[in-house]
This record gives sequence, structure tokens and C-alpha cells, in this order.
Amino acid sequence: MLNFRKRGFTLIELLVVIAIIAILAAILFPVFAQVRENARKASCQSNLKQLGTALIMYSGDYDEEYMSPYYYGSVNSSGQSPLESYIKNRSNGGTATSTVWACPDLQGYSGTAAGYYYARSYAMNVFLRSPGLSNSGTYSILDPDACYTAPSQYLSVKYKGSSGKSNEYYLSGTNKPVNLAKIAEPANTDMLYEAMPEDNTNTPAYYYGSTSPNGDYMNVKGFWDTLAHEKAYWYSAQSPDQAYHGTRNNYLYCDGHVKAMEVQKMNFDITAAQNTPANIWTVSEGRGGVPLPASTTCHS
Repeated sequence: MLNFRKRGFTLIELLVVIAIIAILAAILFPVFAQVRENARKASCQSNLKQLGTALIMYSGDYDEEYMSPYYYGSVNSSGQSPLESYIKNRSNGGTATSTVWACPDLQGYSGTAAGYYYARSYAMNVFLRSPGLSNSGTYSILDPDACYTAPSQYLSVKYKGSSGKSNEYYLSGTNKPVNLAKIAEPANTDMLYEAMPEDNTNTPAYYYGSTSPNGDYMNVKGFWDTLAHEKAYWYSAQSPDQAYHGTRNNYLYCDGHVKAMEVQKMNFDITAAQNTPANIWTVSEGRGGVPLPASTTCHS
């Protein structure tokens, strides 16, 4: 009669198996995380595409005038935006991932604020407007394309507070939007972008974990090099030195297409004729290698 002896793993064999599993996990887990992030980026791009379609439909109903950056950020007491009739996706009271208004990577929103404080990731390019009075009514904006903040002014301007405001702040008014014919290169001009959210632990809290409704390159998630610099300009956001999707954010352009692009950091000079990445912010000036006019032509 044959006698078969049962043989188990030796300690060395068991350790080898554990080591192989650990190596495979170390290789695969980052891959899984990247796959999940790519899925969130794709969802974010879909959100922007839907908002872009709604904005283009809106312009078709209003003689080819885009919605103004100020009006884009407005909601009524029920939390409905002017785009509600085009997208049927209410933002008020939703979580950060429940509507087309927020990137799935948006973190820190409580979902409890009422009124216009809702989960929102996407701000509108503030240059998409016509000349007229500033937000405060103090200045008359002569040329929105010339109303920029130069790199030398980055650390001396503020979007928040009552003094030291940037030129971009003055653009955030109720003026009429631009007409489609005004935009020199719709496929190369930004309409919506992923902006910095306010840290909802900040006091006082103005945006409760959401973004401002409009702005430009200085308000892009990942623009500022340090948290201290960002806090001087904005209401303390999460991961201020990082874009939402690796080193890239999603951008919606005026022709309706969406793409991810490297974030323009603090060394970005909007006055340069040739930028890498290109100048996507101004509407008509600074195109075709022509430098922007002096910022002194911004307002009177």
C-alpha cells in the first residue's frame, strides 16, 4: 500500500509567495489609481461638454451673444441657473459628483449651503464680455482684452477683500457678453475652466467648497506655486499647487470642444506673443503673434 505524505509550504517558500504578491500589488495599485483618475477626468470632460452645448444653444437663442461671465454664475432662490432650461440638472443641494457643474475630483463641499453656494468646479473666462462699467461701478472698462494682471503684479493683487484687487476682479461685472463675431479664434479661446475651490473651513466662507463663477488664469486650479501665495489671493483652496488631473485641467473652448491642458503656472506671461501653452484667455487681442496692448488701456 502506497503511503503519500502531505507536504506543506516551507517558511522560505511562503515568504517568496508573499514577496511576489507584494511586488504585484505595488505595480498594479498605481495603475488602478490612474485608471480611476482617467475615468474621473473623462466624466469631467463630459460635464464640460454638456455645459458647452448649453452655452452654445443659449447663444443661438440670443443673437449669437454668449452668456456673460457674471450671469453664468447667477442662480435664483431655488438654485437654478440661467442654463437650467438647457441642461435640466439642478445644482443646489447636490453633492460634488451629482451634477454636471462639478468635477468628480472636487473635494470638501458640504452639500448643505443654500442659494448660490452650490458644488461647482467650472468658472467662466472673464474676458468674454464687452466694455463698460466695472464690477464696483468705479471704473469704466475700455478694453477687456487689455485688462490683465502682469506677472510682476501677481503677489500684490487680491481677488478677495476690499483693496488691492486685480484687474481681473474689475472685469467681473454685469456688462454685456461678447458676440460670437468678436472672438478671433473660437477654437483657441477658453470659455470654461477648472477653478480653485474655496476651502470650506475658511471663515468667512463665501463659496463653501465651490469656485468663483468667473475669472482667468490666476484663478485656475494649480496656478499658484505655494499655499501662502494662493491664500493672499483667494480663499484658501485644497492642494493649491496641483491641478485636478495630474498636471492638467480640462478646458472648454468657445467652439464647444473640450481638452485637457497643462496648467499655466505663476511664470505665465499673458503679454507674451507666443506662450507655451498658448494664450487662450483674451478674445481678440494677442492673436497671430501680436502682443497684447499695455494694461494701462484697461480702464479709465
